[in-house]
Amino acid sequence: MLALALSLALISLSLAFNKLLSIDCKNHSSSLVLEKDEISTRIGEGRLVKGYIENKGFEDELKLSVKGESVVIRPEKVRLESGEREDVFIYISPYRKGNYTAKIVASSYCQNVESILRINVE
Repeated sequence: MLALALSLALISLSLAFNKLLSIDCKNHSSSLVLEKDEISTRIGEGRLVKGYIENKGFEDELKLSVKGESVVIRPEKVRLESGEREDVFIYISPYRKGNYTAKIVASSYCQNVESILRINVE
């Protein structure tokens, strides 16, 4: 009888714990906006593009990253409450001529938002 009671208590505790740990992603929504989607520069001439990330859903922590040559983003991580917005800064410092793209990504467990920046280096 004691073993049955313990088993039921463990099952109940396990179900409650799983419910507590499960994350409902349908209420997470953010946008990543850049002031420009295309920029021209010269070799050795650094350029800054500003933008922002805005949280339209539940509180979330987003990791910011860039896929592209000679491009960095700051900050690398933001925690935003619902309705909050934070500025982001993309710095371009090219060393070769050509046309490039940089994919700016903000991601968390529940979402992945992207913006593309086209870069023309003369």
